[in-house]
Amino acid sequence: MGAGKDPSATNHVSGLIQFRKKWDERNQRNGISPKNARSNQGHINLHGSATCFCSAIFTPTDPEFIDSIEVGVRELVLFLIDKLNCITYSSCEGHPPVDESPMRQRHVGILPRDANEYARLLHLLRRAADNCHMNCDCQTTVRIEIKEAIITTEGPKVPCIDIIFVAVTSNWSEYSRMLESAYPEFLAQLQHR
Repeated sequence: MGAGKDPSATNHVSGLIQFRKKWDERNQRNGISPKNARSNQGHINLHGSATCFCSAIFTPTDPEFIDSIEVGVRELVLFLIDKLNCITYSSCEGHPPVDESPMRQRHVGILPRDANEYARLLHLLRRAADNCHMNCDCQTTVRIEIKEAIITTEGPKVPCIDIIFVAVTSNWSEYSRMLESAYPEFLAQLQHR
């Protein structure tokens, strides 16, 4: 299952150890895997709804992998995987509030393989976020935070890094409008590392 409700909190991922082992394998997974559903508003999770905060996660060799990444965050996720050799375990493009469900912030969760990769990625991502803030006048509405977080699983807790496009405002229209400049600028900063 994917990350929990609040991307800035401790995340829980069932089967994380097996997921991590399978990530670097080049063989396609055999058997039946859990499926995500998609809502009309673009939520991709187990129920395909604004109220569900759990989703099946896949490795790049799984046929469901690309379709499990929401379009608004797909370019960043694929860049992290293809160019920075990251393991991603969670992502969301961000969604407006629906009924009782709160606004969801754009985010991507990264699972570093070891302490050296963790330190390298943390430095690189924080530098990209700082440069983005200097070049993009978005901080009053969107602030990119690179958070050190923890994933709980069946075994020991595992350190992770979350990229969160924090909504400084509760106004979805303002937030989504500013994502249109903050997101590509952050990606450009990573590409010009």
